[in-house]
Amino acid sequence: MLFLSYFSRVKSEGSDNIVSIPGRGKVRKISIKGDGNSITSKSILDSMRISIIGDRNRVYIAENTSLMNDTIHIGTDDCPVCECSLIIGQDSKSNGSTIMMLEDKSVIEIGRDCSFAAGAQIWCTDSHSMLDTNNCVTNRGRYIKIGDHVWCGLDVKIGKNVIIADNCMVGWGSIVTKSFEENNVLIAGNPAKIVKTNICWDLARPNVLLKKAEH
Repeated sequence: MLFLSYFSRVKSEGSDNIVSIPGRGKVRKISIKGDGNSITSKSILDSMRISIIGDRNRVYIAENTSLMNDTIHIGTDDCPVCECSLIIGQDSKSNGSTIMMLEDKSVIEIGRDCSFAAGAQIWCTDSHSMLDTNNCVTNRGRYIKIGDHVWCGLDVKIGKNVIIADNCMVGWGSIVTKSFEENNVLIAGNPAKIVKTNICWDLARPNVLLKKAEH
């Protein structure tokens, strides 16, 4: 196992597991049980918890990304998983979010310059099974794809098999259970729906942008 963070706590059980993160991070805990897993971050992480249980799973966090107080679970003791992939794009930001992956070969991709407010939850699984009358599983979690420059407000929940297009906003407390493949829309509600089109967003406060517009 390769470990490059001086202030983090790592526990690894298994073989060929790789952890590579910058040395100035303060990750709260990294726990790996299994073989051939990798966690690679090009950014400094702050008070993160990452747990991987299973084999050949991958976490990749790109450059200039700010993740604080987030929790990532890939597999559990009673449900180890294999070949899952989590990719978080460059310049994205999050504080207090949770990501959950509990099904083999599931993929979560988060694009560039995304922002997630406190309480955001991204679940590529329903956790429990839904069956048809022939006892076949009907609710397999396969993917979540969040495009570039997407803003998710407080307590947003994003479910399995969902795509959110580029330059979208997701309003406070929304529950997203289907895909939205139109760019530049505001999504809100339970279940979420498009409530406004032709929008964009900026992390700057409205007061700041209004003052700039005056000059």
